[in-house]
Amino acid sequence: MNTFADSGIYSPPHKVHSTREDVAFDTNAILMFGHSETRSELPHSWLTQFSAQKVFQITEGTDDGQVLIDHLPGKSFSLRDNADLRQWINDCKESLIYLDITGLGHQVWMPLLRMIVESGKKVQCLYTEPDVYTPSPNPKPGDFFDLSERTTGFKPVPTFARIPRRANTPSLLIPLLGYEGARFKHLIETVEPSDADIFPIVGVPGFEIDYPFHTFEGNAGALSSTRAWQRVDYVDAACPFSVYGHIERLRGEWPGRGIQVATIGTKPHALGAMLYALRDSSCDILYDHPVRKPGRTRGSGKCHLYDISSFQSLGQ
Repeated sequence: MNTFADSGIYSPPHKVHSTREDVAFDTNAILMFGHSETRSELPHSWLTQFSAQKVFQITEGTDDGQVLIDHLPGKSFSLRDNADLRQWINDCKESLIYLDITGLGHQVWMPLLRMIVESGKKVQCLYTEPDVYTPSPNPKPGDFFDLSERTTGFKPVPTFARIPRRANTPSLLIPLLGYEGARFKHLIETVEPSDADIFPIVGVPGFEIDYPFHTFEGNAGALSSTRAWQRVDYVDAACPFSVYGHIERLRGEWPGRGIQVATIGTKPHALGAMLYALRDSSCDILYDHPVRKPGRTRGSGKCHLYDISSFQSLGQ
């Protein structure tokens, strides 16, 4: 099992709070968030720590790759042709930005976080676990939770598109597995990797003790047919920095190979993959853009605070 301690650093820049209400924020900061589920609602305790002018809700626009930001009515920002959005971030007077990724899709928070990092401002990310996932009303073998209506297919996340590699050897495929085995199966059908090039990651420990078993059963078909179960590794489901370290280790073991990381598991795992891709131009992020079902989770659990800037400074 891979942990942040494997890198020789035993104090990851990661705080865990029992509830969202318990988070204390620094002054001279702004908060950006999205709201899509109960667990992404802003607690009253957060609102008492920020003035209304320092809290910005990010909402996806009607056009693909566009976002709206409250307090800036009538203006949409492009995540692809993003000069205006970068300028807005640069113009923020505050030196620290809190980005709550709980209620934002990967196609929004990944490019947004990249722009914040590249602006030179300090940034910390928040993520809140669900209390429970909504059970599937008509469960099939390995289909426990009612999470997605469909996916819209693998296509680049804004600002993370890569020019296709021309290489004599294929890339390693690292699927960050969640519960939805259909997504892993679709990944295999789309990428068509050699079975020996698939290195899955399962979140262990999971958010709950039984969640890794659901991950294995949900993905059993593809793991068995590709024999990728032989190369499964385990990384803390809530630690992006451990995922970063695991991908870095695979890079060292397979020099000269490209890397494709499929972010179809937990959001903290996706955060770790995104941070790694910022530093390694040979790493592609694969994301299938699921359409999430309303009410897919109920309640909120532990809240994680990740100090992205402190983590990045470790590698400077």
